[in-house]
Amino acid sequence: MNFFSKSIIVILLISLIGIFYKFLVLSLFYKTIIIIVAFSITFSYLILRVFFKAYFVHVANFNKKNSVKVLEIYKQNYENSGFTELEFKDLWYDIAIAFFMPAEKINLNDKFGIDIGLKLWIEHEGFDILREVGSYRAKKIGKDFDLTVIETVNDYIMFFSKNKY
Repeated sequence: MNFFSKSIIVILLISLIGIFYKFLVLSLFYKTIIIIVAFSITFSYLILRVFFKAYFVHVANFNKKNSVKVLEIYKQNYENSGFTELEFKDLWYDIAIAFFMPAEKINLNDKFGIDIGLKLWIEHEGFDILREVGSYRAKKIGKDFDLTVIETVNDYIMFFSKNKY
């Protein structure tokens, strides 16, 4: 049975309960309370179902990601970009620590808010951490840091590259 057929069954059962209570000698107040509670339970069930489905799809996609060593990413993409291996690792681990992720699961093209830091309806606390760390780093090199214009991991790292700006 799929999600929609279960939902329809739940709604029908709640409607039948409402019809059954309509014929009882309950006051209008109690009938109204029962109907409100029934619809609240159904609505909550549907919302939670959608939320958990999206969350588990995200977790499944995260677990399917290939693990790549941070040193390999540096050598393939950033060796000639104007900063040392240590500076690159600092930037890479800024992201990993801020979003509580293994550094090996981060990819260059991961988008903030989609691939990294996904939380439905609220902003992940990692954005606040990365905003603070990025602002501190940017002040040290004389730049203004705005995380809203940085979309991917590569954008974040290249922002601090000496050759880029």
